[in-house]
Amino acid sequence: MNNIDFDLQARVNETRAEIQKLTLKSPVAEATLQGTMSDWRALHYEMKVSSTVDLTQLSDVLQAGATLRG
Repeated sequence: MNNIDFDLQARVNETRAEIQKLTLKSPVAEATLQGTMSDWRALHYEMKVSSTVDLTQLSDVLQAGATLRG
């Protein structure tokens, strides 16, 4: 899949990250994350995630005959 883009607004130090907004975009989907990663080593995080998927375009990427509902 081509044209994958991301935008990050965050405050980061040696042990944690406060993510104001992380947006991931592709031709078939977009996801926005917001929250904190309180421990890099243990990968402990709390995030709010919202996403959208264009099922019509996604069906072109998947196998022919795949049924998508949503």
